[in-house]
Amino acid sequence: GSVPFLLFVTAICLLAIWEYCLIADEGGYPNQLGMSLIGGALVLGALYLDGAPAGPVAKAPGPLFVFLLWTFAVFVREFFREDKGHSFLRIITTVSGVVFLALSLGHMLLIRDLRVAAGEGFRPVGREAMFFLFIVIWIVDTGAWAVGRVAGRHPLAPRLSPKKTWEGAI
Repeated sequence: GSVPFLLFVTAICLLAIWEYCLIADEGGYPNQLGMSLIGGALVLGALYLDGAPAGPVAKAPGPLFVFLLWTFAVFVREFFREDKGHSFLRIITTVSGVVFLALSLGHMLLIRDLRVAAGEGFRPVGREAMFFLFIVIWIVDTGAWAVGRVAGRHPLAPRLSPKKTWEGAI
């Protein structure tokens, strides 16, 4: 938990955003890689500070405020770009990567510090919730692989992942 978990989640999230941007570029969807990485780090930091075990840290700006400010910066960057041919597509691809990855993965920080009322105080349950979440994801992933391996006949996305099938995804 705490700062080491924040650093772990941040590293995973930034790698995921990097991969998302590379895949988007490969598929013909331009994006702002640098702004995506900055946005991911800012959103994770805001989620961590807002959901810290002691409560919001010294009037830290809320995650939504940080996200909106960063989104505004993405628009401003496109406004001053010389090549405006794909500006809207670049904005949508950049912002959606941070929404899908940083906001969703960032909630692991909040789950990890989850506490429930128990008598006069609070009992931490976040660690167990994270282990449960990881185990469920591992089981579902393994099941998808096994079903795809045994019954998979129809490729899901041959260019991106040739061995993934619709049967395994279902």
